[in-house]
Amino acid sequence: ERLPRTSLAALRVGVPRGAIFENTDTVVAEGFERALEALQRAGAHVAEFAIDDLLAAMRDATAAGPIAAVEAAAVHAEWLHARAADFDPRVHSRIARGATVSAPDYIRSLRRRNELVAVMDTRLADIDVLAMPTVAVVPPRIDALDDDDAYGRTNMLVLRNTMVGNLFDLTGVTLPIPGTPLPVGLMLLARNGLDRRVLAIAGAVE
Repeated sequence: ERLPRTSLAALRVGVPRGAIFENTDTVVAEGFERALEALQRAGAHVAEFAIDDLLAAMRDATAAGPIAAVEAAAVHAEWLHARAADFDPRVHSRIARGATVSAPDYIRSLRRRNELVAVMDTRLADIDVLAMPTVAVVPPRIDALDDDDAYGRTNMLVLRNTMVGNLFDLTGVTLPIPGTPLPVGLMLLARNGLDRRVLAIAGAVE
């Protein structure tokens, strides 16, 4: 079944400048801005769109431990300690942290997350898509990540932007931005359930 044709004329694009754009590589930032300019030339309405308050609230909601780590600890419970040597040490430490989160804290995190998902859904009713770099950094060299601290910083920058879709239960797609010396992606996020709409927009953007 073919997706409906979509025009970029009058498409409402929100750009959540702020926390999402901190520590973004120059190559990524420049590629992203070129992509926005191309959207505007095609008739899209591009404007800043505030979500920093929701990002901060979600950080507070999951302060006891990342929800993914808690759930991973449950999935891997039978072998998390018995077969610890079979895990990558950096992955194991993150999952093990999830095992220390109490059930009441986990339930409170889920309840607060559900509230914030609803707030984000209401806010996104004013636009068609959020646009941001898919990943804040270009692919790093493996030998640059030998140090655990450097690995941790880079890992968070790699995950940070896409986590917005995960935590707020959004639908999204990423497209390669042409003309960059290393791979850079343009991510478009929209309200839950609008998968076909986002794919149609992505086709028009491409």
